[in-house]
Amino acid sequence: MLEATYVGNRGTHLGVNHQIDNTPAQYLSKSLSRDQPTINFLSQVFPNPFNGTNPIYGSTTSRGSLLRPFPQFTGVTVEEPVGFSWYHALQACIEKRFSQGYTHQVWYTYSKTMQATEFLTPSDPIPYVRPPIWTGPTTWSRVLCGSCRSAGANASARICLERSTPSPASGSSTGWCSGKVVRRSVLETVWTLFTGNPDDVKLPKDKRNVDRWFNTDAGFNKNTAQQLANNIRFSPLRFGGIRSDGQARWDFSAIKNFRIKERVTMQYRAECLNALNHPNLSAPNTTVTNTSFGAITGQDVPRAWQMSLKLKF
Repeated sequence: MLEATYVGNRGTHLGVNHQIDNTPAQYLSKSLSRDQPTINFLSQVFPNPFNGTNPIYGSTTSRGSLLRPFPQFTGVTVEEPVGFSWYHALQACIEKRFSQGYTHQVWYTYSKTMQATEFLTPSDPIPYVRPPIWTGPTTWSRVLCGSCRSAGANASARICLERSTPSPASGSSTGWCSGKVVRRSVLETVWTLFTGNPDDVKLPKDKRNVDRWFNTDAGFNKNTAQQLANNIRFSPLRFGGIRSDGQARWDFSAIKNFRIKERVTMQYRAECLNALNHPNLSAPNTTVTNTSFGAITGQDVPRAWQMSLKLKF
C-alpha cells in the first residue's frame, strides 16, 4: 500500500503567558547596542514608597520598578487567548502487509510548524510583533516553532517467528522479532544578541564539528559587559537555518507471547535501543556569554538493553 496525504492544522486562541507588569516601552532603549544611559536612568535608586507596609518591601527601589503598572508586585503574568499556530505536512507511507509472517512499513514526513505564541518584548500588545526596523509599521507576524522538525522518517519491520505452536499450558505461543529505525530532523536554536547577517551563521557540513557547530563570529556579541538590558528587542526569536544535528537510532526487539488460559497471557520482551550505538548529539550551546557558545557538549543515551515480563488477565 502506498499512501500520501497532506495534513494541516491551524490553532487559534491559544493560551499565551504575558508579563503585563513591565517597564513601559516608551522608557526602553531602541538602540541595537547596549544603552548605558538608559540602564542608569532606569536603575537609579529611590526610597521605596511601599516600605513599612509589608516586610517584603525594602527601603529602596529602582525607577524602572516604580514605572511599572503594578509597582507593588515583582511581576504580574496573565494567560491570554491570543496565540496562533500553523502546521503543514506531507505525510507518505509505504506498507507491505503480512506475507508468510513478515510485514514492514516506511513513513516519511516533511513539515513546517509556525507559531505566534511568544512576545518579542513584554510590552508588545500581541505575540511576536515585528518592530518597525524589520517590516515598516509594527505588524503581527509568526516565527518557526521551537519544536519544529522539518523532516522525519521512520521504518519498521516485523517477522513472526512461530505461529499457533502448542504450549505446555494447552494454549498457544507466538513469537515476534521486530526492528525499527528512526531518523528525525532537529530543533531550531534560539538566539539572543545578534547584529550580523543571518546567512553567515550556518556552516557547511564539512566545516562543522562539535567544537564549532555554527559560525560564532558571524555577528554575536559575546562580551558580557556589552549585553543588552532595558532594550526593545529587534532580532528575531529564531533563525530557521540553524539546527542541531539529526537524530538516528536503530531499535530492535524480540517478543514472545504465552497464552496460559483463555483470559491469561504472559509476554516476554527483550529490547535493544540504539543498537548500532549511533552518537546522537545534543543541541549546541546558544548562550552567547558562555565559554562553550556554539559547541556541543552532550549526546543522547548510548546503546541500552532492557527486558520485561508482563502478565495480562
